[in-house]
Amino acid sequence: TYGGTPYTSIAAENMFDYLRDGNRMSQPVNCPNEILENDDNTVGECIDAGIDYCKDKVDETSHAASKEINKQKATH
Repeated sequence: TYGGTPYTSIAAENMFDYLRDGNRMSQPVNCPNEILENDDNTVGECIDAGIDYCKDKVDETSHAASKEINKQKATH
């Protein structure tokens, strides 16, 4: 992205699903094939780890919100 914002055509609320479905940015013009075809797939692993991290945070937040809603219902 050369410091720019990636995926400018994808709304933030759709980004998780977009990446989870396997969509990725296209290869930049000056990016050697060796970077994208790297045997250890460092770039892909970083992206996948980020998706897993985001999913975990969404799950944690949903659980905490449900717990708080149930707590509020119990006190009213």
